[in-house]
Amino acid sequence: MISSALPHSTSPRSAAASTPSAVRRSTARTDTEYSYSDVPATIAGECLLARDHDDDDHHGGDDHHGGHDDDDDDGCRRSECPEWLYVTLELPAGMDPARIDRSSVRLAGSVPADAGYRAIVDVDHDGRPEARFRFRFTNVAGLLRSGSNDLTVMARTPESEVRGTGRLEVGLLTADMMFTPQTLNRRSHGSDVEAQLTLCCDVKARDVLVSSLRLNGRIAPTRVVVASSHKLIVKFNRAAVIAILPVGEHVEVRVSGSAGRLSFEGKDVIRVTQ
Repeated sequence: MISSALPHSTSPRSAAASTPSAVRRSTARTDTEYSYSDVPATIAGECLLARDHDDDDHHGGDDHHGGHDDDDDDGCRRSECPEWLYVTLELPAGMDPARIDRSSVRLAGSVPADAGYRAIVDVDHDGRPEARFRFRFTNVAGLLRSGSNDLTVMARTPESEVRGTGRLEVGLLTADMMFTPQTLNRRSHGSDVEAQLTLCCDVKARDVLVSSLRLNGRIAPTRVVVASSHKLIVKFNRAAVIAILPVGEHVEVRVSGSAGRLSFEGKDVIRVTQ
C-alpha cells in the first residue's frame, strides 16, 4: 500500500491498492500473492513541478480571466504537496515484517527508504502486522507522471525477497485560461474561437504536444497562434465548438493537453445564446 503525507504529518492521509508478493530463496521458488485496497491517493500535478524563479510574473496581469487563488507567489500552489510517501508491506502468513532489512527497501528500483523511520502497523485491521516505510517525496517526484503510476517496492528479509506494487494517482496541472468570445451565439458565422492558456511554473508552451490539445475532450485546434514562454494561444473551429456546447448562462469550456510526462487542463465559463 502506497500513501502520502503532507509536510509535518505523522501519518498518511490516504492510500492506494497494492499487490505485494514474497519470493522465497530456495531452489524451487514459490510465489505467494495477496492484495487488499483502501482509499486511492491522489497527488496534485503541481507537486511534480519545480518552481520557476526566472519568470515569477507570468501569472500576473489581466490574461487570467479563469484564474484561481494562489497559495504562493508563482501560482504553483505547492502547500498541499506531500513531504513523504509511505509504503506499507504485509507479508504472507508466517513471515514477520519486523525482519525486513530497512536498508534493502527500494521504491521504483532506486529510491531508498528513509533510514530513520519504520513502523509496525495494522492498517487493514486484519490482525496481521505490516511494516511501514517512507520515502521523501522530492526523491520520487521525478519518476511520476500525470495519471496512474504503478510503483514497485522491493525489500529483503533473511529468508525472502519481497516485492509489492502500489498505484499512486497524479492529478492534472491547472492552467489559467481565457476563452474568446465570452458570449457565443449559436447562429454566428464569425472567425475561429480562441483559447488563451497560461501554464504553471516550469511548463513552457514550447513543450506542449499540439496533437494532444482538445476542447472539452473532443475538438482539436485549427492552429496555434502563440507559443511563447508560459503562454499558449490556440484557435478552434467556431462551428465545431458551437455544435457541442449547450445553450446557457454558465457553460464550462475546457482545454486539455500534455507536456512531456505531465498533463494539464484549463477552464473558463462563458455564455452561449441561441
